[in-house]
Formats: sequence, structure tokens, C-alpha cells
Amino acid sequence: MIVLRAAAILSLVGCNHAQPAVPAPVRATVDGILGPHARITRDGASYEGARETKLEVEVSETGTLLATELTLPVKALPAAVAAAVKGPISEAEVVVTPTSVLFSVEVGDIEYMIDPNGTIVSREHETDKSRDDDD
Repeated sequence: MIVLRAAAILSLVGCNHAQPAVPAPVRATVDGILGPHARITRDGASYEGARETKLEVEVSETGTLLATELTLPVKALPAAVAAAVKGPISEAEVVVTPTSVLFSVEVGDIEYMIDPNGTIVSREHETDKSRDDDD
């Protein structure tokens, strides 16, 4: 009985890190695409939903689908994309948005966004990303 009370108190008190609730439109969009067991995290101004699959979705606060990401084997990257970066690629994804298709590749702690022709569109140090809102 004491253990149950302690667990209830800890769940109410938490660890002084209030996590805002995921907006209902975000949850609805992610549930519709990935199912109700998808994990949702905050990623800057948007949310990212993922399951124990290689498919992720990025959704705005209003529930608009911003991007769909699918993990790829590095060997499946187009040659122009793989040749655009120096160093071993540790992870690769194809990112589909309403207006474009890009490839996300990680080399060390840097994530590159590259178009299918091999042009680097952006680069970001992984330590710059914040993922702090789990559902």
C-alpha cells in the first residue's frame, strides 16, 4: 500500500519538468497515419511521430502533415547523394514533403539534407536539435 501511495505521489509530483500535452490535431494526424501507439516528440516548432518501424511523420501544431521520413539502407542512396558528403554515412532517410523529396544523411554529428541531384540544401549539428516532449 505504501509503494502504491509513493508511486501515485511521484507521478503527481514528477521531476519538476512539466511536459506540455500534445495538441489534439497532432495526435489525430499521427494516429491516422501511424496508429494510436505512435510516440510523439516535439522537434522545434513541429512534432514528430514514430513507431517501432522505419517510418516517421512530422506534423505542425495544427495537425498538418509537414513531412514523411523513411529510413533507408545507406547503400540504397542515389550515387549523387552519397557523393555529396565526405566521410562515412551512418544513417540515411528519404524525406517527402508536399513540395519536395530530399535525402537526410548523417556523417558524424552532422545531418545533411541533400536533393536527389546531390546538392546540399542544409546541414545541422545533431547537438542543435531538441527533442523534449514525449507523449
